[in-house]
Amino acid sequence: MSRLIFFAGFLLSLSSVFVVGSANAQSDTTLLEGSRFFDLTLEQLMNVQVDVATRSSENIREAAGVVTVVTNAEMLKAGTRDLKEVLSTFVPGMDFGIDVEGVVGVGFRGIWGNEGKVLLLVDGLEVNEDLFATLQWGNHYPVDMIERVEVIRGPGSAIYGGYAGLAVINVITKASGQGNGSYGAFLNSYSKDAATHRNMSFGHTQELGPVKFSFAGTEGEGTRATRTWIDAQGVPVKLSDKSEIRVSNYNAFVQYKGLSVRGMIDLYRLSTATLWGQSFGGNNYKQKFDSYFGDVRYTYSVNSRLKIIPSVQIKQQYPWQLEVPTSSYKNRRYSNKVAFDVNMVYDLRENSRLMVGGQTSQCRILGDASDLIVDKSDFSIINYAGYGQLTYSTNWANFTIGCRFDSYNHYGSSFVPRLSITKAWSDFSFKAMASQSFRVPGGVIPKRNMALGIATDPEKATNYELEIGYRFGKHIWFTVNGYRVVFDKVIVYTSDPVSGFGNYSNGGTQGTYGTEADFRITYDYVDFRLNYAYYVPDGNETGSYTIPNHDEVYPALANHRLNAIMGFKVSKKISVTPSLSWYSERYGFNVNSSSPQKFGAQALVNVSVSFTSVLVDGLDFYCGAHNITDRNVALIQPYNGGHPAIPSESASVFARLVFNF
Repeated sequence: MSRLIFFAGFLLSLSSVFVVGSANAQSDTTLLEGSRFFDLTLEQLMNVQVDVATRSSENIREAAGVVTVVTNAEMLKAGTRDLKEVLSTFVPGMDFGIDVEGVVGVGFRGIWGNEGKVLLLVDGLEVNEDLFATLQWGNHYPVDMIERVEVIRGPGSAIYGGYAGLAVINVITKASGQGNGSYGAFLNSYSKDAATHRNMSFGHTQELGPVKFSFAGTEGEGTRATRTWIDAQGVPVKLSDKSEIRVSNYNAFVQYKGLSVRGMIDLYRLSTATLWGQSFGGNNYKQKFDSYFGDVRYTYSVNSRLKIIPSVQIKQQYPWQLEVPTSSYKNRRYSNKVAFDVNMVYDLRENSRLMVGGQTSQCRILGDASDLIVDKSDFSIINYAGYGQLTYSTNWANFTIGCRFDSYNHYGSSFVPRLSITKAWSDFSFKAMASQSFRVPGGVIPKRNMALGIATDPEKATNYELEIGYRFGKHIWFTVNGYRVVFDKVIVYTSDPVSGFGNYSNGGTQGTYGTEADFRITYDYVDFRLNYAYYVPDGNETGSYTIPNHDEVYPALANHRLNAIMGFKVSKKISVTPSLSWYSERYGFNVNSSSPQKFGAQALVNVSVSFTSVLVDGLDFYCGAHNITDRNVALIQPYNGGHPAIPSESASVFARLVFNF
């Protein structure tokens, strides 16, 4: 993107801070829309409707899962810049680590989940890439393109299939078709050595009679880290000019009565010198993750109680596109997936609902790569699935019973059940859930097996959760949950630090148990939010996820995580929001797998200042600083892969200008 555009946006942001207009901020069209932060009462927050837990709208306190919802207003006030920062700040148990080739992956509840255990949906589109089922984080999905985020903190395979073994992240963007009007945003964030985030976002939503259309676009660039990294051979590499990231996202939606069509392009490009732990002389290599998505669906209302929704989704992805001539490595594989789904929702009575559906998909793996796979021919993964869910509400409890059956041409079949009991009274809420989830070794994983000739089996997890929530008066809301999750035949990845060739195999069991808490105080001029997560390894039989002499922790992912966000409304138009993210001590590996490295407890301190209705109605300005104390909260590899930790972003300042009209 042109540097001139970013510079102009930054100057406009800086100039607007000095004048504060007198018009009121744009009004909300729903509880979760608009730019207000302190105007939602605790009663409204407790009765937010979510869709992610059961594919149907329900009260967050009675949803059949442990759910976190974060609105765009909260993201902006806290100064978060992209989806990774939103999840790290607001979602208990969510954490991140360095994978390979400069890519950051996600972990949850102490378990590394980057290769198919965490599902990411963007406006209903499944965005996990299909070669390895991974996700890419950092400067990806900027906050200014997001309307809200819903997270199932727990498995969702019984509804969403095999990528949802640990968690489901549902992102609703500005192009979702909700609301009306136009928006735009400029974000500029700088450390002492480089620009960390420079983004421009824009979009428009409008109704023309029976037709509704929505469009949004984002262009951005930034830097992963600005410090010096020491590779596995002891070679120092300055990352300020060797970890650049460029992102483009364009999303369009058209709806005519019951018919809707969506298309999205997501381009994620990065430079990497870290590769698989060695820098190869400090050379800089270009890598891309390009994805193209399409969705067509029709909602047919048979009558007031029965809806049938057929849909087709298409995605073509070019992930992990990298060439390293010094090691004779290249990857030009890509995937093409087509999925057909028919979903039926029937309201049996006022207090019960039945959902059943069927799905068939074909994912073709195409192209070639210079890995050690003997059979490099193109191949297809075909799946047939059926799922069902019954919800039944009574005066004393709500019941959700569901299941899903999948049959794959290469991996056999899998059946996973789900049961939840929930209820919310005036101040008290209760949830008890038991479920199973699964993950198939999709993409090229079966052809990268360390035990050559032995098929990689699907892994299956069993999960138990209990949540209690209580409101104290009109201003305090507290929830606490406990869980236990254990994976069997867990699929383990290792990579060669020289060739980059990765292997997969089935390990034994791996699990965790722990607790999470979310505490919120909301008054007219103060909004305080505190969340905490704690896990303990359980039944670990995998060497790659074992820290010698430290069975109490998994690599990279801290046992204890705490986030605190305190918003002060200084006046009707100005608020200040400091925040803190604390990590307990962590462990990781360099080259010596028997001698782990300890990383002491650290905290990130941020502050954001917000000005609403600057100059004109609907024009808001935000500024502040990240990592004020300049702590190096490194990104550690969450498995024993011989990759030294990547240093974090240095202290930085930011300015953001947002308009809605």
